[in-house]
Amino acid sequence: MNQTIDRSALWLFLSAALLLLVSCGGGGGRTSVLPGSEPSIEPSSTPTSSPSPLITSASAEVFISGSLTYDFVPHGLVVGLDYGATSAEPIRGVLVQLLDQNDTVVSETISNDQGLYELGALRNTLYKVRVLAELRRDQQPSWQFKVTDNTDQNSAYSLSGSLISSGSEGNTRDLHAASGWSGSAYTLTRVAAPFAILDSVYSMLDVLIDAGLDQAMPPAELRWSPQNRALDGNNSNGDIGTSHFDTFDNAIYLLGDADNDSDEYDASVVQHELFHFLEATLSRSESIGGSHTRDDQLDMRTAYSEGTANAFAAFIAGDGVFRDSGGLSQAGGFFFSLESKYFGNVGWYSEASIGNLVYDLLDNNSETGDELALGLSPVLASITSDEFINSPALSNIYLLLDVLKASVSSSESSEITQLAQSYNIDGLGIWAEGESHNAGSSLVLPIYHSASLGDTLTLCTRASSSAYHNKFETRRFIRLSLDALTVVNVRVTTAAQTTGDKDPDVVVFTRGQRVLYLASDDANREEGQALLTQGEHVIEVYDYDNTQSNGPHGSACFDIAITEV
Repeated sequence: MNQTIDRSALWLFLSAALLLLVSCGGGGGRTSVLPGSEPSIEPSSTPTSSPSPLITSASAEVFISGSLTYDFVPHGLVVGLDYGATSAEPIRGVLVQLLDQNDTVVSETISNDQGLYELGALRNTLYKVRVLAELRRDQQPSWQFKVTDNTDQNSAYSLSGSLISSGSEGNTRDLHAASGWSGSAYTLTRVAAPFAILDSVYSMLDVLIDAGLDQAMPPAELRWSPQNRALDGNNSNGDIGTSHFDTFDNAIYLLGDADNDSDEYDASVVQHELFHFLEATLSRSESIGGSHTRDDQLDMRTAYSEGTANAFAAFIAGDGVFRDSGGLSQAGGFFFSLESKYFGNVGWYSEASIGNLVYDLLDNNSETGDELALGLSPVLASITSDEFINSPALSNIYLLLDVLKASVSSSESSEITQLAQSYNIDGLGIWAEGESHNAGSSLVLPIYHSASLGDTLTLCTRASSSAYHNKFETRRFIRLSLDALTVVNVRVTTAAQTTGDKDPDVVVFTRGQRVLYLASDDANREEGQALLTQGEHVIEVYDYDNTQSNGPHGSACFDIAITEV
């Protein structure tokens, strides 16, 4: 599961430091707003596949049309949301339906980039307009994104107007989703929230299409509720831990806890998690997720995934800044610029370094120390290419750089190498050969240890109460080359220099896919077989206890014997 930055403590600190510093028309003709016809938001049991409309453009006698808007609350100049600058923005690309008095869908359409819609209707018939919190696109690249309430059985949100006659000539019905903000707190229903979330998705998809995105996407949900809070527990109760993409549910969970942390207006957070969805569906990721900050020394897969997600979100923002609001009245939070080099933790294990590096690749501005002006298209093409997806190496910054360099000119390839070296990333090729930066650890290099059948390697791992699970010393990787289809036996035992019992676990990857997972409770030993194809594979070894918050943590060395059965 991919998760965003561990923000629960960070934004509280930064916010304290930085703060010092409408309704439906009826009757005949084009009518104005009618009293008593305010829209409402409600859960909707709309099926994934909407029914075929009963009224088409050809059979319509009149048309009901209008504009759809929502309250957009921008971020302030420093941190937090600026409710005083709230504006009405179009609800773009969503499914709009016309319902009769029996709640039967008789016509439907998709709102355009200006939030406008038009629906065919019969004369002098009672109808209401319903706007689903659902982005829908049927042409390539196709998609379907719905905002649902995980605390209400994943029911979909919708915005509905009143039941009013179409009249003899049709009418205009404008619907607006209000924020629910009364000046000092949310005292009304937060109708705008699902549509604000969808608009962040729409903005990112729009940019990606311009950059060449053409793959169909599977349906997905963005699960938001005012009850979603930063507590670990049951998602259906709102205890979602943090905003995150859940690979098992194929859903993005978003915080909604007012006066603490709520992300419906945090486009950076929504787009960060959307990138993780795109990784899982259009690219690849072996990230192990977990809590992470910019100062952490992370597993290379997690550092790549989180740093690249930050870079994409900052690029979509247009100014290179990642923003996240929080705190009382959403007036606090934090921000950081991907344009500014981060010096706190520099290297292949740093999401900050990778975020800066990838942003430099995306950014088409040429600057001192970053003369590259590649733009989004070649980076997007690289991470969705067959070369990236089917590589025998794991997903990390080295793989991205290698595929990208093969797609550009030799001079641009050299510039990419130099740019990566400025962030202490000097390993070359998909196997990071020659990487020299270890952040003071004697355990982490080489990143991949080479092995052949019959070899036995001794590798050590380490974890502590503050650095476990997804940190860069916790897991070791072996590159295994095979000349033919082979049944391979992997035996891992605790090495002699290790004190106490250990619980080794093993994962074998073929082109990023798990083909063997050994995770028994046996002390000091793990063994299993897998039929592996000709070519290269990756073996991952770690101590189970070093991946758990309650440990016990420490050093664990293992003898790894790789033989043919």
